[in-house]
Amino acid sequence: MHFKTTLMDVFSNYTLQRTREVIGLATGDLSRRLSIRQLAREVGVNSRTLQDSFKFLYGKTIFAYVQALRIAQAKELLETTDLTTEEIAWSCGYREASNFSLAFKKTTGCWPGAWRKQK
Repeated sequence: MHFKTTLMDVFSNYTLQRTREVIGLATGDLSRRLSIRQLAREVGVNSRTLQDSFKFLYGKTIFAYVQALRIAQAKELLETTDLTTEEIAWSCGYREASNFSLAFKKTTGCWPGAWRKQK
């Protein structure tokens, strides 16, 4: 006999509500760097449970979710502003422009400067 697993079978309603709050906390200001531990503390859920429930709800890790939003913001800034790569990196939550450039290349297939030139 096969049973379909529902969210309520895996996580409590409280945990799911708290997990949904993380989206706003983690993405409200993308320049703000929050650890999983900080997010878990702010929403009142164990950090391991938070990571598991987030992946269950959204299909990706908190880090991957936030990084995708940061790269999307970076693309927009590269296309619409004259900010330097360093300034864009900082505004998107990267402390080092080199880390930003590597993440951008890994995600988009090209370096930030090349992205700006082709758009």
